[in-house]
Amino acid sequence: MMLLGAGELSRELVIVFQRFGAEVIAVEHYADAPAHRVADQSLVVKITDADELSAVIGRVQPNFVVALTDAVAADALAAAGETGFTEVVPAPAACACPPTARDCGDWPPTNWGCRPRRSGSPVRSTNSKPCPRMPAIRCWSNRCVRSAVRPLGSVRAR
Repeated sequence: MMLLGAGELSRELVIVFQRFGAEVIAVEHYADAPAHRVADQSLVVKITDADELSAVIGRVQPNFVVALTDAVAADALAAAGETGFTEVVPAPAACACPPTARDCGDWPPTNWGCRPRRSGSPVRSTNSKPCPRMPAIRCWSNRCVRSAVRPLGSVRAR
């Protein structure tokens, strides 16, 4: 299994995958990343360069390639997925064309019972507390997952 992105989240995933008996290769663009310290193999590769990433995936031939960052060459992931020997997670199209929070459905979702106020921030009609924002999940990286999520305590009703 090859993990593209070797940050703290990747380090935790390496430990979990190793407990299941998988051989894990952590790939990052800089040396001594957190997942490099615990992975079976570590590679320093510029993962935004499609040619370099394709060459590494072709040489190693992992069963799975997991993209844990949005800063990855989607063309290389698509090429790896088309070869048939590698399963790419998430799908290359998910990293190449990320949706925004407003593309994920109603804004805000109608089942939350929110009503807009004059300030433009939605609040629950029953107790006037702010509604949580719908997350925009694009890829598996922390920056993407948190891109449209606002903590409930950080929004105040006026």
